[in-house]
Amino acid sequence: MRIIPYATLRDSHVILRPFQFEDAGDLYRAVRESMEDLKPWMSWAHNGYSQSDALNYITVARAQWGEGSMFSFAVIDANSGAFSGTCSLAHIHPVYFYCNLGYWIRSSERGRGMAGLAGGTISLAGSPGWFSELTTSGQGWIAIGLVIFAQWNPWRAAAGAYMFG
Repeated sequence: MRIIPYATLRDSHVILRPFQFEDAGDLYRAVRESMEDLKPWMSWAHNGYSQSDALNYITVARAQWGEGSMFSFAVIDANSGAFSGTCSLAHIHPVYFYCNLGYWIRSSERGRGMAGLAGGTISLAGSPGWFSELTTSGQGWIAIGLVIFAQWNPWRAAAGAYMFG
């Protein structure tokens, strides 16, 4: 993946930075605050979640960053400096460099666009650019263009896909 080791990414609203061990308290408090929202989706979210679990996550995240197998960022509100959640690139394909984008934003920060801002910021940093061969393996933009030109009509899109291969 094309991310500088331990890089901090920022825009005018959000800062994404590698986790530091000092973040364990903020991570723990955010998880505890958001527990009921997280439990249906995250296997690690359970009633016994502790500060030790938060510190273990940070330890593993930093080790995996060093290996290049996962890049996990603390999401920080650029205006207030408050810890808002996490955003990660994981399961990175060694040849094609596609990966999974995962995130969660603490419950008290929902509705402010932090997840979208964090996801957009990390996506742009994780590839050489929107129109890169690595971004979509050279095929995704054709599919997006086809859907737009078909005016979201599935029959037109199917005909276009057949015509253009």
